[in-house]
Amino acid sequence: MTDLECLNQYRSKARESKALEAAIDHLVELMGPQALAARTGARGTNEPKYAHLQHLDTFRTQFEENRASMEALRPQLERIMLRAPNRRNRAILMEYYGFGAKNDDIALAVGLSPRHVRRICEEFTRELVNEA
Repeated sequence: MTDLECLNQYRSKARESKALEAAIDHLVELMGPQALAARTGARGTNEPKYAHLQHLDTFRTQFEENRASMEALRPQLERIMLRAPNRRNRAILMEYYGFGAKNDDIALAVGLSPRHVRRICEEFTRELVNEA
């Protein structure tokens, strides 16, 4: 796997994990503690009242699979990040690729414009493509 493929795959998994985490939180909030406590015997049924529990189990499984694949890619991601020219760029790139953050959110956190953040990510990507 090339460095660029690793970065894109890691970012995709990070963004998917965020979405799954939000879905899990929503289902837990929707069901409440009583439904979670009464989950015995709920697996494999077609009853609508257990649909949320089945979705919750599926989302948690997908979330764990994502986390496992991210852990496998983590050493390569950290090695790639060391190639960034300075600490600020490393932080920006880690937020973008490592945590799946959007340019607007990163820009707000580091005090740059979203356009500048995008430029930093594009330049780094271009360097990786040229080296390959």
